[in-house]
Amino acid sequence: MVVEGVTTRMQEFGMMQGELTQLQVEFSQLDARIDARLKDFQEGIKSEVRSEAG
Repeated sequence: MVVEGVTTRMQEFGMMQGELTQLQVEFSQLDARIDARLKDFQEGIKSEVRSEAG
């Protein structure tokens, strides 16, 4: 009986690890998208400043 409980807990732990891994992947993808958008925004601002200064 105790072994069954331990197995169930280990299965739950394994599932949680999988979910955490998936969340890490999603956060990494989101971080990359945010970085790309910020870089585009920064380049747009630089371009506007150059055109107004020139």
